[in-house]
Amino acid sequence: MHRRDLLVAAVGLTGLAAQVAQSLEQRLDFFALDVDDGALQQVEQAVKALARSNRPAEETLQSAQQVADRVAVLADRTRRPSKLVAAHRSAGQLHALMASSAFDLGEWDACDQISVAARTYASLGEDDSLQAWVLGLQASAANWRSDPDAALVFLEEASALAPKGEPALRVRAIMARSFALLDDVDALRSVLQVIEAEAGPNSEDRLGAQIGGEFSFGTARAAACLATACLDSGLGAESERWATRALEAMDATPFSNRSVSQVAGARIDLAAAQLLSGRASEAVALLESVMKTSLVGNASIAGRLRRVRGMLAHQRYQRDDRVRTVIDVIDGSTGIDQKR
Repeated sequence: MHRRDLLVAAVGLTGLAAQVAQSLEQRLDFFALDVDDGALQQVEQAVKALARSNRPAEETLQSAQQVADRVAVLADRTRRPSKLVAAHRSAGQLHALMASSAFDLGEWDACDQISVAARTYASLGEDDSLQAWVLGLQASAANWRSDPDAALVFLEEASALAPKGEPALRVRAIMARSFALLDDVDALRSVLQVIEAEAGPNSEDRLGAQIGGEFSFGTARAAACLATACLDSGLGAESERWATRALEAMDATPFSNRSVSQVAGARIDLAAAQLLSGRASEAVALLESVMKTSLVGNASIAGRLRRVRGMLAHQRYQRDDRVRTVIDVIDGSTGIDQKR
C-alpha cells in the first residue's frame, strides 16, 4: 500500500475513533441522568414498612398503590438494566401486598387481577420467591372459594419456583389445606409428615428475611395454616395441637410484630377444635376474648367465625346463655352479606 493510501486510512480511522468517542460520551451523559440509587432505596424501605405495618387492609391497599405509582415513574426514567430489574421487583412486591389486602377484604376478582400483575412484575424482577409467594396467595384464595383443584394447579407451579426454607414450607402448608378440602386425608397426613420431618422454616430467602412482615412465613403461620387444614378434615386433636403451637410461637413474637388477625384466626380455630373434642366451656372463653378485638371487614376471620357459629348452633348448646351471647356477637360482626 502506498504511503498516501496509508495516510488516508489513518485519517479515516481517526475520524471513526472520534465518532465512537463522541457516541460514548453521549451514552455516559444519558446514564448520568439515570435514577439515583437513593430513590430506589427509599422505595425498598417503603415496601418493607408496608409489609411490616399490620395496617388495616384498606389502608395497606391505598398506600401500596401510591408507592407503586411512584415506582412506575422511576421505571420509566431508569436507564440501567439492573435498576430496572430492581424497580420491577419492588413493583411486584407492592402489587403482592395489594393483592393480599384484596384477599383480606374478600374481593376475589380484584385479588386475582392484581396477583397476575404482581407475578408479571416478579418475573421481570427476576424474583422466583416472589412469584411463588403470589402463586401461593392465588392458591389460598382458591381454597377459600372452595376450589382446591384450582389451588393445586397454582401450587404445582409454585413448588417449582419456591426456594428451600420458608417459601417451600408455605407452599406445602397451603397444599395441606387443598388436600383437606378435597377430603384426601392420606395426602394431608403425608404433607404433615414431610413438614414435621424438616428441620424448620429457616432460610436465607431475601423476601422473607429482608422484607419480612407479610412476606415472612415462620413457625407460627405454618402451624396456623396446618391447624385450619386439620380442622377442615375433622381432625380435632391434630388441629388443636397445631393451633396451640401457632399461638405459642405468636406469644413469643414481640408484640409490635404480631398480626392481630393471625392471632385471632388461630384462637378461633383452636376454639373450633375444642368444640370437636366436646370442651365447649374452653371454646366459648376463647371466642369471648376474640370478640373483644376489632376485626370488622376481615374476610378470613369472618369465614372462621361463621364456621364456629355453625358448630355452636348445635342443639346441645341451645340452653347455654354464654353460647347464645357469642352467637349473637358473631352474627352482628359478620353479617349476612359477608363474602366468606
